[in-house]
Amino acid sequence: MSERDLPSDVDADLESTEEDSLVLVVDDDGDVAETTALMLEQRELDTIWKSSARAGVECLKEKHEEIDCVVSDYQMPQMDGLELLEEMREVNPHLPFILFTGQGSEQIASEAVEAGVSGYIQKGGMEQYDRVANRVEQAIIQRQTERELEETKARFDALTENTTFAILTINGDSTIEYANGAVADLLGYDSETLVGESLTAIIPDRLVDAHKEGIQRYLRTGEKQLDWGWIELVAETRDGEEIPVGVSFGERETDSRHLFTGIIRDISEQKAQREQLEAEKERFEAVFESALDSMFILDPASKTIVEANPSAAEMLGYFREELRGMAIEEIHPDDYAELLAFAREVLQGNPGRYDTECHTASGEAIPAEVAGSVLTFEGEQRLLAVVRPHEEAERDQ
Repeated sequence: MSERDLPSDVDADLESTEEDSLVLVVDDDGDVAETTALMLEQRELDTIWKSSARAGVECLKEKHEEIDCVVSDYQMPQMDGLELLEEMREVNPHLPFILFTGQGSEQIASEAVEAGVSGYIQKGGMEQYDRVANRVEQAIIQRQTERELEETKARFDALTENTTFAILTINGDSTIEYANGAVADLLGYDSETLVGESLTAIIPDRLVDAHKEGIQRYLRTGEKQLDWGWIELVAETRDGEEIPVGVSFGERETDSRHLFTGIIRDISEQKAQREQLEAEKERFEAVFESALDSMFILDPASKTIVEANPSAAEMLGYFREELRGMAIEEIHPDDYAELLAFAREVLQGNPGRYDTECHTASGEAIPAEVAGSVLTFEGEQRLLAVVRPHEEAERDQ
């Protein structure tokens, strides 16, 4: 049965076992259209056939999300195959389109190639239907691959172009193959400018040889000398300024090519904070070690001494090593409960002073005043206790 035997609003759908691929066949000769559809059905392809170009266009508009390929005659009454291609590309610009015609000529073939058809096959014997089926399968697979690549690239672009981190991909020769837009903010280079350049363009001259040796050693041995999860390096901007950066590396191998991707973050602020922290730590240690007052760093959780300065060790008659880890109660056995209550007040943000007695290694009780405050020591919340014997406090007054 041809489409001419059916009502105009009914599609001649031929069922197949391949649900993912649907082919639209357009030929003004309904018998040829049906035969073409039947041959495609044998390849487990779903088909719809139409016996006019205009009906083919309307069908595509209705099913543009479902149709994966079009097979069309060239010579048809309402419009020829290339005119049909032009109209269909307005609906779906990337739709595979195969011209299957009995009006073959070099001129038509040339025009078809120039128009971007996916295949040009002349009608003839039954073997030509096999050629059409082969080309349809190839065109559908190619388009599916292209679509997957487009979707993958879109996901990749959405990820890399919307991040504040600079991302670079290089090959085994250190040639930059990809740079995202954030590179401009970090290094001052447009991404297009960097692609094709050597990574050494953003490496200070004094570090170039080390980079080259490192990457060649890895390609040769496969052994990592550094933790690729986070490496702190120095990058050079387009203006020649050196900035500290943190880099996380990833690697993939494709077609015998090594590609390395680095996610790069400006750590200037973090490095400055670390340097400031180190300076503060050094100042604290200098004061702690040289202070004439006795100082203790206490762990409020375990109620033990974490650290004591030289003056504290001298006052109590212990070596500093003996004081580390000692229970506070050993130094303050008489008013331990009251001292803990004072410590809780300090921890709650109420620093103050407390009169107590400190027991020395020899058992002597030294009346003293304790000033308490909270500090962070080695990443933990601690109490700083500054102890001054009453005798010294009165003398200073």
